[in-house]
Amino acid sequence: MPSSRFLLVTLLALVLAARLAVFFHVAAGFPGAMLTPDSPTYELPAQALLQWGRFAQSPAAPDTPDTLRTPGYPLFIALTEAVAGPSHNAVIAAQIILGMATFLVLFACARRIWRRRTAALLAVVLLALDPVSFHHSQLLLSETLFTLVLVCGLYCGCRVARHGARRPGWVLLLGLALAAAAQIRPIAYYLVLPMAFWLLLTLRRRGSGWRQALACHGSRWSAGGRRATCSSAAGPNSARSRTSTFTSIGRPTCWRCARASPSPG
Repeated sequence: MPSSRFLLVTLLALVLAARLAVFFHVAAGFPGAMLTPDSPTYELPAQALLQWGRFAQSPAAPDTPDTLRTPGYPLFIALTEAVAGPSHNAVIAAQIILGMATFLVLFACARRIWRRRTAALLAVVLLALDPVSFHHSQLLLSETLFTLVLVCGLYCGCRVARHGARRPGWVLLLGLALAAAAQIRPIAYYLVLPMAFWLLLTLRRRGSGWRQALACHGSRWSAGGRRATCSSAAGPNSARSRTSTFTSIGRPTCWRCARASPSPG
């Protein structure tokens, strides 16, 4: 029977080939099909970033902050076009290639959750057969990039749930992933509380008391630790340009909490 690594590589090669085949077909005969009515709301701020270095509605109005979109995906477009030139094809191609990393991270997540390579491969197969993700990978929209960052955050959450305070760097990476996801699609703002609740329940199941779990992880999401700020350049009038903060690692107190034995009663 082929190894799981061989099956994973084969599956990823088939998915990449299928997505690139559709991309080249559409780019050659139907280039306008890559765009939707929402695409200009990402592309124009990206052009403003390239031309003026400002997150504005368009390069024609550099002093008007963009209050419709968050800056994550326009920044991705701007970086791609800064390297490859102004081209929809370059952005979509980069998006397809980058989106393949989602399958790898998903495989790692599923393997850590279910402890079986078969289950991890099944998760990859289900994503590969998802027509919605396949379709959005061909469009100038933020869904593909958002899914990758979100799955990366899930992987970091799995590592935090497994190692607790012994690997505090994963808490920092989890916060970074959630902050980056919120800058791509603001719906990620609402994921902080469910993620924190899931981590607390997981730590409780692993034998930590509620006080220890809160001390070791709740403090990292509060104002007591160092804060990393992700803000756009849209200006003070934009609700989405306000800073979004998350907590990384506090002082070594949490390490001592993790090593302490549970209090009686």
